[in-house]
Amino acid sequence: MRIKNDELERLIGYSPSKQMRIEILKEVREGKTIEEAASKFNLPTMAILDADGKFDFEDRRITPQEWHKINPLKEFGKIVIIGTKEEIEKLNNE
Repeated sequence: MRIKNDELERLIGYSPSKQMRIEILKEVREGKTIEEAASKFNLPTMAILDADGKFDFEDRRITPQEWHKINPLKEFGKIVIIGTKEEIEKLNNE
């Protein structure tokens, strides 16, 4: 299986080392999806919420719910949400 460096870089957020590529490809050959294998090396997205409940992501303003729909790692993506107590409670109630 061949995976382009650009695709791995998009998934994990930085350029992978040769050893990292080998490990990811090994896990894919063993049956994991590329997103699941790459998520092992991905740092979480930091979402610092503004008063409107949105944060900056790839040159646009989105909500954490929108991020879950568009993040490249699909269900394996990780996000850390930083906001006021009220903002976090509002997210938990949605």
